[in-house]
Amino acid sequence: SSEEELRALWVDKDTSAANLNNFYHLTNDITLTGNWYQFMGYTDSDTNVIYGYAGTFDGRGYAIRNFKYDNAGWNAGFFWCVASEGVVKNLKLVGGESGVVTIAGGALAGSLWGTVENCFVDVDVTSNHATQPSGGIVGTADGEYVIKDSVYIGKATCQDPEAANGTGLIASGPQEGIRNSYALETGVDAVVGAAKVPDEEGVYLKSLAELRTAATYDQWDTENIWYVSEGNFPELRYPGFEEPETNYAIYITNEKTTLDYRAGDTSVKIE
Repeated sequence: SSEEELRALWVDKDTSAANLNNFYHLTNDITLTGNWYQFMGYTDSDTNVIYGYAGTFDGRGYAIRNFKYDNAGWNAGFFWCVASEGVVKNLKLVGGESGVVTIAGGALAGSLWGTVENCFVDVDVTSNHATQPSGGIVGTADGEYVIKDSVYIGKATCQDPEAANGTGLIASGPQEGIRNSYALETGVDAVVGAAKVPDEEGVYLKSLAELRTAATYDQWDTENIWYVSEGNFPELRYPGFEEPETNYAIYITNEKTTLDYRAGDTSVKIE
């Protein structure tokens, strides 16, 4: 995979409409240069019917980095729209320094009717409208959408923090489709940005410490999809992924001595 190939997936509806139903997967990390305006999907101006991505996009654990766009209009995201048949999975999406700017959009998808699963999103999202919300992972979520086993650690903001609408894991839509997915509690205002729907049960919004706690992800597939270790964010496994060696620090306060213990090191005994 290359940036050129990735951008070629969507040029415009006349050139690329057939690509909306295709299967794609990444073969390596990709670092983007410049703004991203290849939003897959469109609205037919004659019928007002929305055509979204209806295929499967499998990141296979790889990352798309330096993702950014500014002043992209309504409901923008890496995918403009993911249709009910569409699936985006196993993808790490990392934003550029300026983040993304849209109205009622999200980093991964501006609109979602389909499925997002096993995605790690670290992209700052800003709504450039005085009263409209913004979403960390998705803008508008509708229908029988699903966001499963995914996490957002970026920062979503709106122009007016005192407005009725704010920022959320999704910008708008019912929260019932969010399953075992989390956002950094300091990165969003609520679970759903529209009307600032709160996380009353503490299910979706997590502290930094919780997002770095292995038990948070005990419902995720940590054997095949994710690598989870104590004190770190979860990592997507990619082909050839090797689990890093685990390091422990042992503090002996009475002698003010610190021992570094590496897993498997028999020279240090822990009693």
